[in-house]
This record gives sequence, structure tokens and C-alpha cells, in this order.
Amino acid sequence: MKERWPLVTGFILLTLGILAKVLTEIRIVPIVLILSGVSLKIYFIFQKAKKTKYHPGIEIAFLLVGLALFFSGMYFLPEDTFISPDLFIGTGIGLKIIFIILFIKKTGKK
Repeated sequence: MKERWPLVTGFILLTLGILAKVLTEIRIVPIVLILSGVSLKIYFIFQKAKKTKYHPGIEIAFLLVGLALFFSGMYFLPEDTFISPDLFIGTGIGLKIIFIILFIKKTGKK
């Protein structure tokens, strides 16, 4: 657990940020929470790569596209646009889940 604190803390901050964005009218706090959570998770990934426990591959593309779609959906969330922001958010979360599965498979191999 000592090694995974950035991942767990990042997940908690990200979740709190999303909930704050959806449930409140506050503008800046959710963004700070979300970016802090994402930063901690990226830090965790870089630490794994630095210790050679993880070699990045195609799953990084899933993560980057997933994050771009997710943040695009969050940006358009309060407005009615030609495409539902929920579509962006859902697709982004789906791609991030694919990344997580591939990341766990790669880091679990010995």
C-alpha cells in the first residue's frame, strides 16, 4: 500500500472532483481536484516506468484519448451541444477502464 498511495489518493481526488462538478455550481474547486487526481495517477505511472516495472505501450493511447474525451465532456457538461456531453464522458471513462485493465495486466506479469 505504501507504494500505491499516489494511485489511491489520485482516484479519491478525481472522484471528489467529478462529484463536485456534477452536484455543485462551484467552478474552480472541481477542476483543481480533478487535475490533482490525474497528476497523482500520472506520477504513479511514471514511478512504475522508472522502476522498470512497467513499459508503456498502446495502452497509453487509450489513456490519452480517454482523458481528452472525458475532459471535453466535462467542459461541455452544463451546456446543450449538438452531441451529448455524456457520450464524451462515457466513452472517455470506457477508454480509461481499458487502459487500467491493460496496465494491471502488464504490471502484474513477472
